[in-house]
Amino acid sequence: MTCKWGEARHFLFIRYVMKQMRYILPSIIFCSILYLSPQLLHAQTIIGQEDAYKAIVEIKAYTHSMQSDLLYFSQGSGVVISQDGLVITNYHVITLEEAFDNKERATGYRICITKEISREPDCSFSAKLIAKDKNLDIALLKIEPVAPLSDQQSFLYLKRNSADTTNVGDALTALGYPDIGGDTITISRGTVSGKAEKYGKQ
Repeated sequence: MTCKWGEARHFLFIRYVMKQMRYILPSIIFCSILYLSPQLLHAQTIIGQEDAYKAIVEIKAYTHSMQSDLLYFSQGSGVVISQDGLVITNYHVITLEEAFDNKERATGYRICITKEISREPDCSFSAKLIAKDKNLDIALLKIEPVAPLSDQQSFLYLKRNSADTTNVGDALTALGYPDIGGDTITISRGTVSGKAEKYGKQ
């Protein structure tokens, strides 16, 4: 069995991201919206912290009925974390389990990219599942353009800082697409009121 270096490097990157998420999740919470702190994330290929919203995507998840009809079942938010379109989101956003045996249903994903705060996002993209972890409630998707709606292959993204330097009282901005929100991205601001230990990290 042979493996190209580019494929191997991509696989190792996925493993690294999933491992590191064990430490980042206590500080970045995905409950339909992303809580974003300047000390945790900084924009790459984006000019200015004020444009970080361009790396936030809306995720719409679908499954099919017994009659093979397409059924919408979930909406949530994700963050683009690489230029080629890797998106981090929640396991519960992209997964549908049967109530009686927890068997996972076949699912598909529509990705909507935020381009302007006051306008609906561009939903010309789908996504494929790269990895997911139910215990950590985390998942990685890869954006794929839908021809002929879009041929975009490069995306604005956010890069995580290696250390959590936030403190209680620091300013915090929430960006995302909660179920109770409208058709445009929801933005609210607050402060860090406290920290809790999770996955063995504060």
